[in-house]
Amino acid sequence: MFKFSEQNKKDETSSDDSTQSESNSSEEESLSISSNTNDEESDRSTSASRSCPYITTENETVTVVTKNRVYEKKLYEISLDSIEFNQKYELSNKYLTRGSYGSIHLGMNKVSNKKVAVKIIPRLQVLRFYPLKKGGYIPLEVEIMRRLRNVPGCIDLLDVYDMGHDYWLITPYVEPSENLRQFIKSDKINSETQARFIFSKIVVAVISMHYLGIVHRDIKTANVIIYEKSNKKTKVKLIDFGSATFIKTNLSKGVHGTVFYYPPEFTKEQIYHPESASVWALGMLLFELLIKEQLETKDKILEKLLETRELTDAAKDLVTKCLKENYKERISLKNIIVHQWFPFHMRLKIKKALFFRHNHS
Repeated sequence: MFKFSEQNKKDETSSDDSTQSESNSSEEESLSISSNTNDEESDRSTSASRSCPYITTENETVTVVTKNRVYEKKLYEISLDSIEFNQKYELSNKYLTRGSYGSIHLGMNKVSNKKVAVKIIPRLQVLRFYPLKKGGYIPLEVEIMRRLRNVPGCIDLLDVYDMGHDYWLITPYVEPSENLRQFIKSDKINSETQARFIFSKIVVAVISMHYLGIVHRDIKTANVIIYEKSNKKTKVKLIDFGSATFIKTNLSKGVHGTVFYYPPEFTKEQIYHPESASVWALGMLLFELLIKEQLETKDKILEKLLETRELTDAAKDLVTKCLKENYKERISLKNIIVHQWFPFHMRLKIKKALFFRHNHS
């Protein structure tokens, strides 16, 4: 797995708490590659300011451009992990899914004989990196998932390997499983009670992330998987943290994710409020769970809610409050869990989980 070796003497010392210094940094960095990269890669690299430095392969130095200064920064070589991976895992030729980020393959743990999912991300696709105290960088997605290990409702990161041109992220794989969008399309949600159970699990994951100072930024039905354990209990997991980042300020410009789930304040004014944006996405997801449709405008959604007699008034009320046009009037995550439609036992589970984390952090 990741082993870091120092290639050059470090220019700057890290603070005692790299987590806080990174998430609360007042100076956002954008990097331009000071080597023979082609124009297309250079344009992509300097197109936006990012809180975490990003690099490409086969470069030893980058020029860091901030609001106040320009300086050279040394990179560190990440040792390759192909031998260690092959000792522990076996990669099959079966694709589970492909996307713009890369691909996910089926794999096998040679020791436990358990199936795993191997997310393969080309290094050039990684635009956001997280600096380590001892030097070097890891993809921000890896650092996010490391902090979310054992968080209720979030898929666990088992191992990470740097394979040179790619990063390989290992997560559990359970068969059969399907994403929530497939689950809805196959007409497997047969009651409002079932929809409430699934939604409450997702809310637990989102609240736990926000409590840790992390926002997912791509909440949607395709990024939720559902499966049954051997004891017949249904499990719901939030996946794909490629767009996730640290919550730095209440109002920040720039957003990742899926256009369909963008909140109106971003599409109209380029304003992104982490909690309110998450609540909007949850409202869109809840509507899909209840109605089994995707409607693009709020007016169509509200019209559909009014004409659907099978839904309780409480369910309609929660969807409406999640989809308030003005983000300042939108229901908060805290008020979602005390809403009359939200399961009472899940409120207690959230409080216990956050209390435990607060006292063991």
